[in-house]
Amino acid sequence: MSKLNNMKIIKLSDDLYRIPLPNDAKYPYLEWKTDLTMQQFAKSIDVVEVPLVKFIALCVDPAIPMVPHADTWAKEKLSRYVDIQNCEKYNMDMPRIGFSERDLKRNLLQILLRRKPETVWAVGFVGGRHRVRIAEKLGAQFIPVQINKSESDDFKKHLGLSRQH
Repeated sequence: MSKLNNMKIIKLSDDLYRIPLPNDAKYPYLEWKTDLTMQQFAKSIDVVEVPLVKFIALCVDPAIPMVPHADTWAKEKLSRYVDIQNCEKYNMDMPRIGFSERDLKRNLLQILLRRKPETVWAVGFVGGRHRVRIAEKLGAQFIPVQINKSESDDFKKHLGLSRQH
């Protein structure tokens, strides 16, 4: 197992976060910025620091499925995605998500028979599924994500997180 840096996410500014990586990773850290101007949307958007393994376990929305683990990608695709994480050249947008109850198997027969749909609490992505998988591949333990404040408390509860500010 690789030796880890201090894995705590560092908030560099209202809009920029540093994600530490293991000492043997290609980069010492990733830097992700909010894709919404936080001054403009501060009343409606939360940034939540999430444990990556628990977060990925909640990414089961059938309408927006999580991309497969980066180890399954073509070598060229993986290389391209890893290269654009170089924070000396780029600051990537932080993933934006939604979190709510989602229909697991919504179909026409269920609707016609007025049967209650089978639901589960799940993450739905606005953007950032590939960035999450690259962070996982590079060894991040925690990542920040953007979520509407109206969904934030339920999200934190399902992750077992205490209230963050």
